[in-house]
Amino acid sequence: MERAVGQQRADRFDQRLIRHGPARPRSTAAAGDGKLRILTLGPLTNLAQALADKGLIERIESVYVMGGAVGVPGNIAGSPGGPQDNTTAEWNVYVDPAALASVLDAGLSVRLVSLDGTDQVPLTRTFGGRVQDVATAAPLSVLAELLAKNDHMTSGSFYLWDAIAAVVAAGFPVAEFSDAHLTVDVTDGTTSGTTRRADGPTNAGYTSTADAGTIEQLLISVMNAG
Repeated sequence: MERAVGQQRADRFDQRLIRHGPARPRSTAAAGDGKLRILTLGPLTNLAQALADKGLIERIESVYVMGGAVGVPGNIAGSPGGPQDNTTAEWNVYVDPAALASVLDAGLSVRLVSLDGTDQVPLTRTFGGRVQDVATAAPLSVLAELLAKNDHMTSGSFYLWDAIAAVVAAGFPVAEFSDAHLTVDVTDGTTSGTTRRADGPTNAGYTSTADAGTIEQLLISVMNAG
């Protein structure tokens, strides 16, 4: 039942990705030597399914997940297509909570780039202005145009979610993690997808702080390098 709930939600959002996705981690592992560092920027359905391959588990160095909200409110309520009475879950985990539970149970090194950290790095008008002022290379110029044409993105309700996760997964020391035993609510109630601290051995870390100024400057520098 738990797996079915998550699968139904995931299927609704992108059936093509769910159908073909599990082969991607396996094919990537088969294509080279060494350990894999995996970054997920959406529901973990594909990864959870791929972990049925025990050989893949042995190849994984760590998993970085853009997802979860441990000690802060979630971002489901108010989001299009989400239940308005769920105030505790983060979107990527909510779509398939059982998938994250499976990844946490796999014995891997898991790091959640959770809302606890990303909430500290909002997409602000000040940042948008800096981007527009200094943009010369194409990548940053595209971002400058995007922000200029979509003023609502810098109104305070958007955050640098995926960008922070990518920066952290790349090894830049821009966030601190708190280690904990985390559980996921896999029921279909109003707290479905909620990530919580619980008693037990450490199975993951989640972002407790994030350095907004350093993250913003790093993104500007990298994107303005062309």
